[in-house]
Amino acid sequence: MPESQIECCRTRVISLSVIAILVTGTLIGLASVLPHYFASKQNLEQFNALHAQAIASAIDSEMSRYLDISRQIASRSEIRKRLEQYAAGTLDYQALVDYSGPRLTEAIRDIPDLVAATRLGPARETIFTHGAQIASDPLPGTRLRLFAATLGAQERWLLQANTRLYAEDGKRAIGTDLLYFTATELNRQLGMSSQFGTDAKLYLLDRHAARLLASDGESLHPQPLPAALAERLPADEPGTAPSVLYYRTMQGPRVVFYKALERFDGALLLEIPEAVLYAPALRDLLRISLLTLLMMLLASLLTRHALKPLIDRLIAQARKIQESNAELQLAASVFESTQEGIVITDFELKILRINEAFSEILGYDARTVVGKPLSTLFEAKYRAAGTLEAIFERLEREDAWQGEIWYHHPNDGEIPALQTISAVRDPAHRIVRLIHIFNDISEHKASEQRMQRLAHFDALTGLANRATLQQRIGAALVEARNNGESLALLFLDLDKFKPVNDSLGHGVGDEVLKAVARRIANTVRDSDLIGRLGGDEFLLLLNGAHPRDYAGVVAQKLIDQLSQPFQIGEHRIQIGASVGIALFPEDADSVEELIHRADEAMYHSKRSERIRYHYCSSN
Repeated sequence: MPESQIECCRTRVISLSVIAILVTGTLIGLASVLPHYFASKQNLEQFNALHAQAIASAIDSEMSRYLDISRQIASRSEIRKRLEQYAAGTLDYQALVDYSGPRLTEAIRDIPDLVAATRLGPARETIFTHGAQIASDPLPGTRLRLFAATLGAQERWLLQANTRLYAEDGKRAIGTDLLYFTATELNRQLGMSSQFGTDAKLYLLDRHAARLLASDGESLHPQPLPAALAERLPADEPGTAPSVLYYRTMQGPRVVFYKALERFDGALLLEIPEAVLYAPALRDLLRISLLTLLMMLLASLLTRHALKPLIDRLIAQARKIQESNAELQLAASVFESTQEGIVITDFELKILRINEAFSEILGYDARTVVGKPLSTLFEAKYRAAGTLEAIFERLEREDAWQGEIWYHHPNDGEIPALQTISAVRDPAHRIVRLIHIFNDISEHKASEQRMQRLAHFDALTGLANRATLQQRIGAALVEARNNGESLALLFLDLDKFKPVNDSLGHGVGDEVLKAVARRIANTVRDSDLIGRLGGDEFLLLLNGAHPRDYAGVVAQKLIDQLSQPFQIGEHRIQIGASVGIALFPEDADSVEELIHRADEAMYHSKRSERIRYHYCSSN
């Protein structure tokens, strides 16, 4: 063969070999690196979204407390009746002021964070004032407003809780209560920005004033709402999951986690620079990409040197075998040393090889699983034909699949894993091998479940919290309305509980509340809904035939049970309970009104010396 042809063949073989190595290395690198990078970004977003949701829930809880206080003050029946008589013209102004003043003062005297209170009459005339004089207008309905006011010589941010008072018929407005609370807790929550990294900011979006509020740890500071951000704000309803928004400022791109608030016309915004948020994922991407690039370049150079001496075929073949062995050893080292579980299967999912991380995560060694289908280690729902079929269809189309799969651990039960499956094809484009790479996400799942429980259940008693109660009662009302059924709502308030807290401390009081919750749960049926509104107030929703009669029986049982002494440590504690009963649909047709009616009935029973439970329809 002429020298020119030899040189041409030599160049062609070397060039094609280098190109093949680069292309193959690039595809394998992309299949391994990109899913890991996007999964890391997603995990970072989910973590920050959950954290923002937790802060938003804490703010909502605090605002709910203010609204509840305002509603409780407004719900005091005897004072409201005097206001109704005044509105009807049967009671003069001074008599109303003389009657309402001391009683409202007593009601609000020990409320924390309260700096001022005002009750207005039907024509917005002042019936009662307490604390600082603050000029502000009432809002329609029961609302919250955040504003800055000057108290003495100091400017302070206040939350105005606005509650309308209605006549006995529930339709005619007869007055308005305005309660003003300091924004201390809101300032503390917004001051937690540093937990999210450099230049991260927590904002409260005040839609009413079209502004953002931030905290420096000492006070709130209003800021204008950037137009670029305002264009991207969603019209989310309260209760939805946090939204992730992206927009650009003069300082660079920003990622915003947006969570609408339920008790305030606005939302919580967590703004983090994109470079700060995704920095850990980018560092991993650069590190793995650089390592992959170095490996490809090294393989190309070794192959070129191995193929260069074509004249001596035996030497060339020896060099190729030697270099191939080196590459296999390097690949085996990476395969065994990575902290991610890796398993190689054929297209039928029969396990061919596993690495050490696979055994450490799932608890199976190679002797027990090699040769068996990988699907036998899945939890039952992932072994279903439809689930595996969907995975294989995706692999046929895109050569890759990523998702969540739960494995069965021989000792620890279920193990959730974030898994990436990459397909390897032969020259005929048939899938011959599947590379499975997964990470154990048990801690992430456990954290997610803890956050969900904090959002839906009372932390002290484990019963449903206010938000969950309202949601479940609403669903029960819809079902009962569709089925033509009746329901009974019991509003239970403990008697003589405040002296327990005052004399023995909140620790003993908390133990009493836990014991009360257990006795209530043991008294009613499993199908009945139980929850804690807050403080020493509980709600029970009863269903079934003849709910009125059944509600009376349950109320008496509860009163009898809670009248029995509680043994808390060395303390023998005697309390009692008052119960109000409201029926659906006879007494009310909505969640809020049904709770309100049951609350009024409870106050009737509390005033009675003989009857400890009272029906709303008997008022």
